[in-house]
Amino acid sequence: MDHLNLSNSLNSFSVVPPISEGSRDKTFLHKMNEWIDDELSKVNVEDPEQQYHVYKEAFGKIIDYLGVYKPLLNRIKVEYEDCINTIRDGQHEAFFLAGKLSEMANAPMALQNYRKRKEELAKKLSLIEGDNERLLEELTELKSQRAAKDVEEQSWSTAVHTETESGGTSKAKIRGPVPGLTIEQATDCNLLQRELEKFEREFRDLSLCYQNRYSSKSLENELKECLATGVISKDQLSAEIEHLKQKQLKLTVAVQAAQAYLKIQPPCETIGLAVVTALTKNFSNIDSDTINDANHQITPSTLIEEEDVSHENQTEVLLDYIEKFNELLESEMYSEAALHAANSIKGILRTPETMQRFKEISEGYQLPNNPLLMFCDALMSTVPSFEVRPNELMSEECVRCALKEKRLDLLTHWVSQDRLTVSEKVADMIFNFATKNNQSNVAVCLSLAQKMYTDVMSHVSAIVCMVKQQRVRQALEYAGSKHCSTDDLIQVLRRCPDLQLSGALYGLGNLNNNASKWRLPLGVILTALFNSPCPENGLIFLEDVYSCELKESGEAAFRKAVAADPITTFKQWNFIIEQCQQSRGKHIADIADLLLAAVTATNAAVKN
Repeated sequence: MDHLNLSNSLNSFSVVPPISEGSRDKTFLHKMNEWIDDELSKVNVEDPEQQYHVYKEAFGKIIDYLGVYKPLLNRIKVEYEDCINTIRDGQHEAFFLAGKLSEMANAPMALQNYRKRKEELAKKLSLIEGDNERLLEELTELKSQRAAKDVEEQSWSTAVHTETESGGTSKAKIRGPVPGLTIEQATDCNLLQRELEKFEREFRDLSLCYQNRYSSKSLENELKECLATGVISKDQLSAEIEHLKQKQLKLTVAVQAAQAYLKIQPPCETIGLAVVTALTKNFSNIDSDTINDANHQITPSTLIEEEDVSHENQTEVLLDYIEKFNELLESEMYSEAALHAANSIKGILRTPETMQRFKEISEGYQLPNNPLLMFCDALMSTVPSFEVRPNELMSEECVRCALKEKRLDLLTHWVSQDRLTVSEKVADMIFNFATKNNQSNVAVCLSLAQKMYTDVMSHVSAIVCMVKQQRVRQALEYAGSKHCSTDDLIQVLRRCPDLQLSGALYGLGNLNNNASKWRLPLGVILTALFNSPCPENGLIFLEDVYSCELKESGEAAFRKAVAADPITTFKQWNFIIEQCQQSRGKHIADIADLLLAAVTATNAAVKN
């Protein structure tokens, strides 16, 4: 049927002329032969599949070349490929069936082998079970023999012990030869008597040693623990005795210094400072820890506490101390009241309430010495003695008072000696004071604020302080050491739109060692500068950038800078261009035109 269909399909085509023998056909034939040889050299000669693909592709090229015979040749190619695929599938199926047939043929032999293996394993299992039963019987017999032997040994030991306790009146009957003696020696009565006496003597010695000389391991461990506990207690008592001796000596010196101060009462020295000076002179060879301990013990509050707690009621002492403070305030002795409150017993007057009382008094105080500032100074001077800094609220009030009175010398001393409880709010107060007051000591305030910002890990504010001090290189090095991000640097630039910082962040000059990491976009820098109180810096920066990097390329360079800025919006670019166009400089106007063209082109490209 297939041959009939093929014959009908051949008759349906028109008669075509024979293949020409011209030079074009010969050239094609020559190229095809070369291509076939070249491809066959690249494939594995032993693999018929690869050779088949080469000739298949060559046949396809011949079909494409002979366009007139293409339908006929395509049908021939399809028939050949179907035939080849049928043969290939038949081979695969024959291989599979052969394996299946072999498996079915070997199945009876495998089943026979499995049955034989089962019988062998059953025999081995029966042998193992028989051996286990035999070994269990032998083990039971050995255990019974060992138990009988233990009973016999126990009865022998009991009989010997009974004879020893009764003074040897009863004789133990020993059957069998005596170990270690020959037959002649075993029958010699005198020798046996001497050996018996020797054995009894050794047995009595061993029994006595067991009772008196030796003890159990647990008792030895208990004795060792008791000994170790005793040694530790002795060391602790020795250390406590030495500490009490030192404390007694220091208290003696402190009391003498306090009595001398009360007799003279110098105006420029407090009682605490006098006691500290006396202790420093008398105990200069003691280490720093001991001196610190002494400083803690020589405050007037501690002296009163050590002396009065053992004699009077502590509550009465505290009430008397507070009453004394109120009397000093009523007498307008504000300096003495401030020292009295700062050195109060257990710090009962070192509180925000006491500070509020001094603040209320200071509001109507017209003399040069502010009572609140007196209390703040006394409070800070006694921080080393109490080893406790004022809390955050009191530290803020102290800083506010010092700034109001413009006592930057006191504030610098407090910060350098670590007398304040540092917070970001306190640092902000000092920073705002520096920015709002144009005076010569701005650098001092910025340095203090920078130290506090660094202590509270507020890195952006610390960098702003450095930039305002014209320390741009140190600011960028600090930012690198603290791993600040690009957003942090943008925040710094917006808070402090400095021209030198702008150039460093854009990569101009050699101030920025991390220019590849922190190179800010052009639009961000220009927006910050034009929004600053001095927008002329934006024009100066734009001229510097144009002269250093963009002058040679012109609009293309501006377009590249605008396209590389994902932060600045189209509205912000228009604001920058308007600021440039408002300038009267011709050079800036040209730059504005180039920038406008670049922004317009970039915006159009983004919309498309």
